[in-house]
Amino acid sequence: MHNFSAGLIAVALLAATGCGKRDASGIYVAVTDQTVTLVQLVQSPDGKLIGRIQESKIVADGTVKETSLEADGSISGQDLLLSPKSVWFGGVQASGTVSGNKLTLVGTGYTLTAQLSSFQKYQDAVEHLRSVGADYRQQIADTQAAEASAKAKAKAERDLANKQAEILEVARLLRAETAKLIAEIKQIPNFGQDAAANTAHIVKMLQIAPTLSGVEIGQLSVAASQVEIDTYQIEVARSQYAIGLDQILRNAGRLAAELEKMCTLPYSPQFTMQCKEAKPVIPDFKEKLKYGQEKFMPHRQQVKIELDRQKVLIRKIDDRKY
Repeated sequence: MHNFSAGLIAVALLAATGCGKRDASGIYVAVTDQTVTLVQLVQSPDGKLIGRIQESKIVADGTVKETSLEADGSISGQDLLLSPKSVWFGGVQASGTVSGNKLTLVGTGYTLTAQLSSFQKYQDAVEHLRSVGADYRQQIADTQAAEASAKAKAKAERDLANKQAEILEVARLLRAETAKLIAEIKQIPNFGQDAAANTAHIVKMLQIAPTLSGVEIGQLSVAASQVEIDTYQIEVARSQYAIGLDQILRNAGRLAAELEKMCTLPYSPQFTMQCKEAKPVIPDFKEKLKYGQEKFMPHRQQVKIELDRQKVLIRKIDDRKY
């Protein structure tokens, strides 16, 4: 993966050993916990430098990112200046020194200290860095898995709490609808009795009809028809009352069905406490529903019977006109 020019390495070796004089040529390696940097230099007799900089660095996700660029420069005594052919470490050049086996480079916001080494040691250091990166990636994966597990557990706990609260809330709403139903039933006007009173009124009209003239009987028939119209108004009022009750019953019936579904075995043991509190609301509603039907339904039948009777009585009054 790290391909360096064979000619460049050969020149470095010749420069370092051929003339018996130590120069800057060589492979320098700097190692930290997160980074391995290689600086490969070849120094010419006139003090010019050519080289290559290779950096392997662990990035945020645990992978190892590699950067490689060429550089040239110059050296005078122990002091050197390198100018990479692209931006490196936040700057376009670095100065430094070579002293013994140590290379020091200083640039914008950084100082690099590398030791004279070998390409094999550089590769070994990179492999170790990759191992560190793999461990780091595993730590990231373990942390993410733990966070996902914690989130899933928290969600499950929230869902459970919401479901438990929902059972109690549905029971509360059903109690409220049942109480509303009872309140409405207790206030039911006596539609049947009012209709029967109108029928009795028309009966009295029929009883006095034989004593009246034809014109007076006509007027009596109109009055009887008005009473019949009043009875129809009673039926309208009864129907409107029934619509209001029906709305309550639909709401309560939906809530009762929902509560039965949530608390019909087998259900989660985690809902036992809530269902134990909520389930009695269902038979109570059904009992009140039956009571309401027994109280209200006879009114419909009685109003119908009274309207039929009133029609017959009015016809009898009309027959006396002729």
